[in-house]
Amino acid sequence: MNSLMWGLQRGTSVIPKSVTASRIEGNFQLDGWSLTDDEMKQLSSRPDRFKVCGDAWLPVKVFFSDDE
Repeated sequence: MNSLMWGLQRGTSVIPKSVTASRIEGNFQLDGWSLTDDEMKQLSSRPDRFKVCGDAWLPVKVFFSDDE
């Protein structure tokens, strides 16, 4: 849940994904609390992790390079 609050406090859109009923319910329980400045700093300093995949599997090309 910290990562959800971190995204919300940063002002970014957050799309949580879960299949566990208790976690889904917990995602709605964010009102009334926030992360401290130190917690925000700790989470913000974590290395970026992301997944990139090609668009060959898409029926229509949606990603374009600068020269297209």
